[in-house]
Amino acid sequence: MALDIFSPQISVLSYDLSGKTILVYGTNRVGKTRQLTRLPKPCYIAFEAGINGIAGVPFFPMRKWSDYVQFVKQITNDKNISKAKEIYQTIILDEASIMGRLCTEFVCEKHGVDSIREGKNYCPAC
Repeated sequence: MALDIFSPQISVLSYDLSGKTILVYGTNRVGKTRQLTRLPKPCYIAFEAGINGIAGVPFFPMRKWSDYVQFVKQITNDKNISKAKEIYQTIILDEASIMGRLCTEFVCEKHGVDSIREGKNYCPAC
């Protein structure tokens, strides 16, 4: 479909954050975690120990990538999803760089290599 400057899409105001993805980025100790845990019905996915200074927040420690895979499988399972939506409205993933490192380690271990670069179909020109 070609772009038509005379037929723009019209924005619609969202009255809540349901279905939205928000990235919060900033330096250490500015209150990102504290503010995010104040959102409705939080579930904190702890790839780091940032939650240890805030009481009363449901959290799941992620020590390895397979912990995260297990969480995602459970929370998105057809038989669990309606109950999960009742309990949790906000999923907080903390911290992206640690997630990336654990995912990379998982993929490398699965394929028997020390780095992603050594994996199959590596293209040095890419």
